[in-house]
Amino acid sequence: MTSRSVPTGMPTPRRRFDASRASMASQEARFLAREIVKEHFGSPAEVTGRTGNREDADVGRERRLTPPRPARVRGAAGARSPLVRRIAQHNLVKTYLLATDATTHGPRRHLYEADVDQILMRLRHPKFLLHAKETLGEEAESVLQALLENGRLRLSQVLSSVATKSESSEESIADQLKSAFLSLLERRMVERAPDGNRDPPPCKEPLGSRRNRPGRGLAQAMGKKTGEGREEQGETAQEAMNRRFQPPEIFVGAEETHAPTAVRRKRRKLNRLADEEEDEVPSKEVLWQEGSGCEVLWRVNAEEFNRQFRMQLIVDAMAEMHGEKAGILVKAMLELSAREETQVKAETTVLLAADDIAKACTGQTGQETCLSFREALDLLELLSMDKPGFLSRFSTNTEVLSYTLSSGKVIDHLKLKHVEGVVTQKFGERGCRIFRLLCAKRMLEQKQVADAAMLPIRDAREELYKLMKEEWLSVQEVPKTSDRAPARTYYLFYVDLPTVMKNVTAEMYGSLSNIRARLDHELRQEEEVLGLLDAVADRDNEESGYLPSLVLTSAQRQQVEQVRKTAILLETLMGRLDDLIALFDNF
Repeated sequence: MTSRSVPTGMPTPRRRFDASRASMASQEARFLAREIVKEHFGSPAEVTGRTGNREDADVGRERRLTPPRPARVRGAAGARSPLVRRIAQHNLVKTYLLATDATTHGPRRHLYEADVDQILMRLRHPKFLLHAKETLGEEAESVLQALLENGRLRLSQVLSSVATKSESSEESIADQLKSAFLSLLERRMVERAPDGNRDPPPCKEPLGSRRNRPGRGLAQAMGKKTGEGREEQGETAQEAMNRRFQPPEIFVGAEETHAPTAVRRKRRKLNRLADEEEDEVPSKEVLWQEGSGCEVLWRVNAEEFNRQFRMQLIVDAMAEMHGEKAGILVKAMLELSAREETQVKAETTVLLAADDIAKACTGQTGQETCLSFREALDLLELLSMDKPGFLSRFSTNTEVLSYTLSSGKVIDHLKLKHVEGVVTQKFGERGCRIFRLLCAKRMLEQKQVADAAMLPIRDAREELYKLMKEEWLSVQEVPKTSDRAPARTYYLFYVDLPTVMKNVTAEMYGSLSNIRARLDHELRQEEEVLGLLDAVADRDNEESGYLPSLVLTSAQRQQVEQVRKTAILLETLMGRLDDLIALFDNF
């Protein structure tokens, strides 16, 4: 709400957040990201993250940090450079290659951008592992776990990590991991890690653009290089998507013909030599090292997991609103459209023929509720006439009926329902009634709100001022005269939904940070008892070396039980908050 004059008695809205809310990552989200980096990589990494979030280095969506000069790296800041490489190894930093021109001297310079989204995704890693295990099995889970623990790895390193953890030989699990890796790659759960020589994205105000500031020519070259590189490259989004998920040459399997002739000839020769020397065990360097494809670094594709979680959320919402058969129908549409999507937050699916949707519904297995071909067509017609307009119908000149699902509308509907629940909890039924009324009618005066909500004018005014004070409502002034006198000015109340959504999301991030701090505080208070419990558990696991002094008393057992209940409660709240953050910020 802008700073305009308001009539007497109208409260001034409380500004709870600063100007950083204009960026995609709010202040609370960046604070939580710094805490996560500090927890996983130590305090110096958190300091580096603060350096990357400087206000004077703001060049777009995230904050960027430029590495110091080589002389300074070898000096006082030399200990920080390996840490930057370490967090870049774990995909927490984006690396770009700056352009060079006449004003740039010395070796090539890179630009580092703190990826707040990837840092926050570390809280969702257990869900990634559980989803991979449920859909693809334990082998896929082990491959995914190796990539999550190490950030980005080559295929040989993935094999070595899984073999070390499972205490098995690499040769015995190579075939299983090959099929599991190909399954993950086919489902787009893993991808090729981007290199550090990409052009930086365009920005409105490049780094160092002020006059007489060091690096001004470097920043101008950065902006020039970005525009020229994209025009010369001319790569479409679909081509970039295919390149990200291109399988390595030695893993093509059935697609043998896709490999070059020299590669196929070399592969046949190696297979023939292996048949002649069956007793010879392949060395670690030979295994999974054939071809240039094995030198590619691979990482977990968090966007695909978010997309699948978003798809499941939409299916559950449609099944709750229109029945289980509607959920089966929507799931078939989303699966048919999945290959054509290039981003997580797709507003609509691609245009799908009605016959293709019906065939996909009848072909689904493992469903308790069956859906015939005719039932699918009738349900499509019924959902297309529904008032919210989640499903849209299109007809072409060939009289082929096509449908598209507005997944963005479903997500917005779920967001609005949750916001209404928060308003009801904070302001009661009357406050929620006014909030829904203004969402539907856009702009109303006090008297119009009181009449439509069937409330006395005094009660309506109090509820409006309460909502406006907490920034759930905004006011638009419409003056009758040029002097803008309050007595001759209309005050129209309305709901600014984008601002409300940002405020709710920021509060969720703040609540998640507080819960994490509370859990850490509870565990630190009982650190002595928990350490004694671990010692007792280690004693029980050993066959010998019985220590009679390590025995928990009744009071200590009660403390352990209380800590366990508190930890379960706080972790449950953290999981629920993470689901809501995904709905409001990632979906």
